[in-house]
Amino acid sequence: MLTVAQVKGLHTALKNTALHVYDRTMVAYLLFALYGRCRNSDLALIQSFEADFSDEGGFVVIHTCNHKTGRLATLKTRLMPIIIPARGVDGEVWVKEALTVFDAAGVKLSDQIDGPLAHAPSSSVGGFMKRGLRSSEVSSMLRRFINVAEPVPGDSAEIPSSHSLKATTLSWCARYGLSPATRSLLGRAHKCPDRDICYLF
Repeated sequence: MLTVAQVKGLHTALKNTALHVYDRTMVAYLLFALYGRCRNSDLALIQSFEADFSDEGGFVVIHTCNHKTGRLATLKTRLMPIIIPARGVDGEVWVKEALTVFDAAGVKLSDQIDGPLAHAPSSSVGGFMKRGLRSSEVSSMLRRFINVAEPVPGDSAEIPSSHSLKATTLSWCARYGLSPATRSLLGRAHKCPDRDICYLF
């Protein structure tokens, strides 16, 4: 799990114009995954991206079929909305900056994306590759931006990874006292008591 200070550090990196635009794009991706309570695979094949926010707040809705609850054939045809708050833990509406960075990097968001939210950056020629990000790449990027060393073989210490992006806010919810049922809804858990309701979150 990430600390509030580490998440605020991601927000600082997003706004840091001294960073390359592709680095800031990856930070924006991390924040979308964090606030959307997403596994990396949740954002690997999305259909649409809708933003509805102002300086007062709002949200983003990402629709995906590529989710853990969609393993059954009948559920794979159902789009799951991922609801992402536009205001972050730093108190600011971060989505506007994230979308500005996406646009500057050439990331195109439309009603029919049918691909990853962000493609893997190409270190050799610049720009992005055709494929999406791997979980291992997201884990490495996350550790880099929050200044955590890469894991050492044999070290049993908990190391932030791509899964931390899903677990962090759900852990905060648990500490706040939200019920397991509510957290299942927010996490779009496959064991949600009412699967139809899960699709609302």
